[in-house]
Amino acid sequence: MQHRNRSSAHRIAMVATAAALALLGVAAGAGLPTPSAGAAVVAFTVTFDAGTHVAAGTSGTLTITAPTPYVGTVHVDSNGTASGLPTDVQFSGQTSKQVTGVALTSAGIQTITAQDTTISANNGSVDITVDPGPATHLAASIGAAPVGAGMHGVAVTALD
Repeated sequence: MQHRNRSSAHRIAMVATAAALALLGVAAGAGLPTPSAGAAVVAFTVTFDAGTHVAAGTSGTLTITAPTPYVGTVHVDSNGTASGLPTDVQFSGQTSKQVTGVALTSAGIQTITAQDTTISANNGSVDITVDPGPATHLAASIGAAPVGAGMHGVAVTALD
């Protein structure tokens, strides 16, 4: 009789553990959170070590951090031009991943976003103000209509 009670208690504990793991989004036997329907929302922290106000062309390291060890694929995107930015970053139980050699090249406010490919609510972003780079060349244009006495207007623009 006592053996049967332990067996029933063991089965109840196993069922309770499996239910708790399912609520946390943990795959059976894996021991690590995985993206699954009903899993808790994960807010990623995204940082750029060169700062949040940089000159165009500034290169730095992008860090994506999860609050707990994470398993899944995170899609990385920017609303501007950034060289060295990967399409996806693979997490396999780490809390953070770094991407080196990211250079922001579009002037303006660039938002870099990290979003889980399975659960779109799992995301994070950073806004970085990118100033135009130093002028590297000039562009000149001559107006089509004469300004007076055969003279044309000339516009010179500094470009980066």
